[in-house]
Amino acid sequence: MTRTRKRNYDSPLRNAHTADTRRRIVESAAAEFIRVGYAKTSMSDIARAAGVSRETVYHLIGGKPAVLKACYDVAVVGDHAAVPVADRKEYRVLLADPDPASAARTYARLSAELVGRIGPILRVLADAAHEPALGDLLVQTRDERLVGTRLLLATLSATERDSAQFAHAVDVVYALTSPELALLLLEERGWTLTTYGEWLEEQLADHVRKLAAET
Repeated sequence: MTRTRKRNYDSPLRNAHTADTRRRIVESAAAEFIRVGYAKTSMSDIARAAGVSRETVYHLIGGKPAVLKACYDVAVVGDHAAVPVADRKEYRVLLADPDPASAARTYARLSAELVGRIGPILRVLADAAHEPALGDLLVQTRDERLVGTRLLLATLSATERDSAQFAHAVDVVYALTSPELALLLLEERGWTLTTYGEWLEEQLADHVRKLAAET
């Protein structure tokens, strides 16, 4: 008996179509979440906005918490490419900068750009923190930002990580770069994103210079 050859369903065309569909779902979901909030957004709303079935949303991403997490992940990196933040060109350039104050300014600029992207979806995530998976995600994002701040300052200042000065600098930079502070200045005090970014650049460069001088 002649055995028929199994068709390869993982073709580049099929993969590209799947990626495009997933991208459309995430972008449509983000718009719905921001427009009406997490509680008022249903899976049917997301599917309808993306032009797909509910089953497709569940199959490609998962339930509503998973969809919001996907929206947040895309907002963090700024695109749909599966490349971690630490592996992206702008961060490699930052860490290779021989001038710590200049690198701190770059980090501040990237932080301001990040706030501009994640601000709206972060509010949705905070409102949905009663969902266990999303509450855990909110805690995880803060923990990761603290770890990232510590590693960045250690790299830029070559400071002993056990020193009181280093611990203080980590806490200050962690607070200065918090999305919560940024949104307070932008939304309640009327700062522009440009003004916030320029202020943050000065603050971070100053703290890195002081930390380096204390070593």
